[in-house]
Amino acid sequence: MNTERHHASLKNALSQLPVYSPAAENWEAIERNLDSPEERKPDRLTQAVRQLPSYAAPAGGWRQLARQLPMPRRWRYGWAAAAAVLILALAGTWLALPPEQRLPLSERHLKTRPELPIPEPAHFEQVAPLLVWADSCYARQEGALPPEAEAQWAQLMAERARYDSLAALPASKIRFHLMSELEIQLRGRLFQLEPWLCQSP
Repeated sequence: MNTERHHASLKNALSQLPVYSPAAENWEAIERNLDSPEERKPDRLTQAVRQLPSYAAPAGGWRQLARQLPMPRRWRYGWAAAAAVLILALAGTWLALPPEQRLPLSERHLKTRPELPIPEPAHFEQVAPLLVWADSCYARQEGALPPEAEAQWAQLMAERARYDSLAALPASKIRFHLMSELEIQLRGRLFQLEPWLCQSP
């Protein structure tokens, strides 16, 4: 509230001041002085600058500033040089080795180890007669198996087809493991079907 009152009184006082404008001849005199060749001389400014006092800092001040600045750590250069020498020495030693000694120990072991033969599934001779027996029993039943036994028989035939297709492939470790797993499944499936297959029609 007080500030608004002061603002209003100041505004009134400023509006009551007389308006002053300089005479036209004053502006003409200023214009003549600006255009005079003496005012345009650049030497006056350079002379004035030369007359300004100059200051040179004492040498002790510069030394004190240099002591306060952080100095580069020289031990870093030492460690970097030692690491570079070590890397160069290791690279030279590695290049001096014969090519067969440059391999890691695990690769050398794999290259020198003899290749083991891949075994064939040993149970095929035992599973094949069981499948022949199951075929003959199923043929005697003449479709008289209950639905759950028929579902088991369909799964047995699917596993048998997979087993036969694997047996036709060339020998490999993957084939050996897959055939071994299928033999176990076939034996389990035959064991489940045995009570129904052995019944007389």
